[in-house]
Amino acid sequence: MYLVDVIEAEGLVEASLGGRVTAEEMKVFGQALATSLQTLVGQRRLFLDTSRAKELDREALAVLCEAKDRCLGLGDVKIVSLVRDSSDDVRQTTQRLQAVLEGSEQITSDPFLAGAADLDPATTAPVAA
Repeated sequence: MYLVDVIEAEGLVEASLGGRVTAEEMKVFGQALATSLQTLVGQRRLFLDTSRAKELDREALAVLCEAKDRCLGLGDVKIVSLVRDSSDDVRQTTQRLQAVLEGSEQITSDPFLAGAADLDPATTAPVAA
């Protein structure tokens, strides 16, 4: 199950996943993310909350990574992902290391850091704790 909300005035797409998510559902979710981001002009931000989803299997995580790459390919996008726990944090950060190092993506299991994240696409480094 997923929810996608577009806040045009802020250039923000808020999205969340819950429950068990299959690779097929993730494909539909990824399309919804890209479509939502395309409706925005200027700097675009994506806040992705996967903290309420069951652990993603390898295939679903691969599809999520492809979806994030498509979103970043739109240009002028910053992604902040809130994940379930520290093991998910490590797993997804390892999977997305290049985007994290470039500063276009931030992954955290701490909801306070995610809420305070610098979502400015012009920023080249994640927010320091």
